[in-house]
Amino acid sequence: MAYKSAYAKIAAAIRAALARTGVNTGGTAGYPRVEPHSFSEGEPQDKDGSYRIITASIESISAVSPDEAAALNTDNLAALADFTYEDNDFTTIGIIPQSLTHTSVTTDGQALYSCVQTIAIHTTQKLS
Repeated sequence: MAYKSAYAKIAAAIRAALARTGVNTGGTAGYPRVEPHSFSEGEPQDKDGSYRIITASIESISAVSPDEAAALNTDNLAALADFTYEDNDFTTIGIIPQSLTHTSVTTDGQALYSCVQTIAIHTTQKLS
């Protein structure tokens, strides 16, 4: 079986799953904002090379309060709870939340509050 990377397709599907009204997604959009980033595809976890884990960070950023950032994170996890992706090459098995970090910074005189949730996306490459 030829190795294929799942990263690009899964990253696009995660971004789409997190898009919702009233929340900017990605880039340098306004606030509140959700930024999926730092996708990293690990080595195959099984003998035939089909099972792998992709980790990613999902940053929820608020210009209002730490509570709003935390609420965005809760909504993100709810949106991903039943996440599935399947195409001709890959099928997702599930997403497991890993670590959560809360931070606050001041940029150009504006306070920003952030929650960074790391997730593990379990997926398999379909055997041909």
